[in-house]
Amino acid sequence: MTLCVRASKSISTCSRRRSLDSLKVRLIFTYTFHQCACPSEDFNNNSNSIAISKAFSDTHLGHLILKTIQHKPWAFSSRYWVVNGKLGEVIFEPELFIRVLNSIRGYPRLALRFFRWAEAQPGFRRSEFTFCTILEILVVNNLMGEAYSVMERVSVKLLNLLLFLYTKKSMVEQCLSVFDKMVRSGFSPDVKNCNRVLRVLRDSDFVGQVREVYRLMVEFGIKPSIVTYNTLLDSFCKEGEVQQALELLFEMQRRGCDPNDVTYNVLINGLSKKGQFDQAKGLIEEMLNLGLKVSAYTYNPLICGYCRKGMLVEALAIGEAMTIRGISPTVSTYNSFMYGFCKRGKVADARRRFCDMLEKNMVPDIVSYNSLIYGYCHLGNIGEALQLLYELKGTNINPTVVTYNIIMHGLCRWGELEDAMQLKEEMINRGILPDVFTYILFLLMVLSMWEMYKWLKSSLMRCYIEVWSQTNLHIQLEQRAK
Repeated sequence: MTLCVRASKSISTCSRRRSLDSLKVRLIFTYTFHQCACPSEDFNNNSNSIAISKAFSDTHLGHLILKTIQHKPWAFSSRYWVVNGKLGEVIFEPELFIRVLNSIRGYPRLALRFFRWAEAQPGFRRSEFTFCTILEILVVNNLMGEAYSVMERVSVKLLNLLLFLYTKKSMVEQCLSVFDKMVRSGFSPDVKNCNRVLRVLRDSDFVGQVREVYRLMVEFGIKPSIVTYNTLLDSFCKEGEVQQALELLFEMQRRGCDPNDVTYNVLINGLSKKGQFDQAKGLIEEMLNLGLKVSAYTYNPLICGYCRKGMLVEALAIGEAMTIRGISPTVSTYNSFMYGFCKRGKVADARRRFCDMLEKNMVPDIVSYNSLIYGYCHLGNIGEALQLLYELKGTNINPTVVTYNIIMHGLCRWGELEDAMQLKEEMINRGILPDVFTYILFLLMVLSMWEMYKWLKSSLMRCYIEVWSQTNLHIQLEQRAK
């Protein structure tokens, strides 16, 4: 399996990430780190170890390793390669070995070679923290393939750590591979890591794999948490599989996991997108009966769904219910109403909502402007749409390709083809690249011009034929008269 990661952006970023990852390693392996970081009695009583620590610092030993490699490039390549003296004694003391590894962390491949050589030596004392150290060095330097090879031989805690690091980097194939190997080898990942895997799969739209991971969790006795179920529900709803989401709601309740406000908000969003408004409203009532927190995030999907269907009366009723319950509308709430009004041609009402936002010191976003611009273009009021575009340029909000597409479509629709072409040039000059809709728009414009040309040509030809026929008839009549 090919593993690929992006290189780190800068040395400073890598350094900060290294310290954070190191902290996470220590938090995950608190007990192991304590055991390894705190000198043991054997270590304190071992005169040879004390002599090594005093005579040779870990940095000095690190330099010695580098010097050895420079003079003997094959050094540490084989388990049978023998070293003598102080360097050879390092492998018998885990604390000193870890410090030496850290001293050459700037040379991750060398650190890995030294680690593998030491691991193969008789008398090498393995510890989880030793593996953590080399793993952290490899991950910080984006050597994820090498990290994977190290991790294949270690305990469930370290596999959990590897799973955590892969989910952090959104490496889907590696997440699934490690998860599958863990559960099939009898190692149960902790539920937090399972949830991280589910989130990565959901964000990558791998719904089939989401189901499979959940199935394996249940099969191998990993108890799902509320986060597990909410992630699954969100994944199903994103794919429009609302019925499966509702079945999962019943299943989680049957398993003794009570839904929370996030659970209901996800389901209401999914139902509203499918146009199942009565069920969505029923879930809101259920939330209120259970004493769960109802917020704008609960109502916004329902309002948006009604507005997109052109059901303004129902949307306004939901907005009124929000106000009665003391819930303040958000920018998204206003945007939904503005779009609904504009779709019905009620641009004046949409403009009032826009002004209402400003009076409440709310900051409109690009969706707010695009909705109004769409409304004006739909009515043929291109001047107002262009004025809004001008106002938008004076704010901290940058127009998008959608903004320009809306206005260009309006211009083409009302026959202002030259102005549409000029606006396209302005868009490109501002560094906004056309999208597929832009090209479709201008393709239709060209086709429209071609159809107009063919109609004009056909009309002129008919006119010419008619004039020619009349003229020819007149000439024939004159000749007969003579």
